[in-house]
Amino acid sequence: MNTTHETSRLGRIDAARGIGIILVVLGHAIRPGMVAEPWCDFLFRLIYSFHMPLFFVLSGFTFALTCRKYISAPVTFLKKRTHSLLIPLLTWAATIYLCFFVAYRIPPIGAMLESSSFEWIDPLRYLYLTFVWENPYAAHLWYLWVLLVITLVAFLIARLFRGAERWRTVLLLLSLPCFVIALLFPIPTALRKMSAYLLFFAVGALLERFSERLLKPRALTTVISLISTALLIAVTLLSTAGILPDSRTPLLLKNLLLTVAVFPAILGLLQLCDRLSSLRLLTAAGRGSFAVYLLHQPFCCGFAGIVLYDRLGLPSLPVLVLCTALSFCFPSLVVWLSRRVRWIGRITHALLNI
Repeated sequence: MNTTHETSRLGRIDAARGIGIILVVLGHAIRPGMVAEPWCDFLFRLIYSFHMPLFFVLSGFTFALTCRKYISAPVTFLKKRTHSLLIPLLTWAATIYLCFFVAYRIPPIGAMLESSSFEWIDPLRYLYLTFVWENPYAAHLWYLWVLLVITLVAFLIARLFRGAERWRTVLLLLSLPCFVIALLFPIPTALRKMSAYLLFFAVGALLERFSERLLKPRALTTVISLISTALLIAVTLLSTAGILPDSRTPLLLKNLLLTVAVFPAILGLLQLCDRLSSLRLLTAAGRGSFAVYLLHQPFCCGFAGIVLYDRLGLPSLPVLVLCTALSFCFPSLVVWLSRRVRWIGRITHALLNI
């Protein structure tokens, strides 16, 4: 394989991940009270229509890049996925609970938390909520659960076809009825997320096969991407204005419009990321996105947001800026210390795989 060509592809993915993790952090930094302000409500809705579809498309893309070498080594694949997803998920969930246990023993902090969304949860209920993906202390960890299940399903299908390229098409065909079920029927949250995001993962896997044709700078692709992005923004504006309310029929229409629009918008973003891959800070954010994703919540956005916005009453914009800055600085500090202090490095590697 051409090394320069592969490096270019990975640079594109790193830049896209960098944009994705910035959107994730911004979305989590928006406190519930902020959505009373129209610009915050618009930003929140726009981010949540795009950032997780982007991450699942990228996950499908990178899975397709690497799964071939594991087709004949399923045990190695399972060990790798357990080490990279399941262990960080469980150990970080346990670490977060320990932090809250200690925080609640400090009266001023405990009183502040008790009157927030981080009210005290007993250990058994916390364990249950973690396994049904509704843990309020670490709500963001649902992504790792869903990604783990989806990659296992994708690997099983790829293995059944012995790595032949049609596994991608089969995965896409399987994802379509799953997406329709998630869209139309009131199923449990965990099952709905798996069913919905399987489609984006499958599209990412298929995109990897045709990426060089689809992602070359072409006027038509650029125009379609710009139109789709404009549609995303328009639907979000209509939702913010209440013209597309969140009742059942308008919500269904809105979700269909967003789904149709998000794929070309992501394609356009990946096209753009060929140029953005030269931005070192952006690609560094992409390469470090896993650490940021794990460590930014609940402290840098959740707890900091409670202190700055709910308690100190700072305006929304400074709170967003400060929480976003903390969300990148804290993980960067942890990674920096783990590379320079041996015992910190051992702990972060063993617990968080970073």
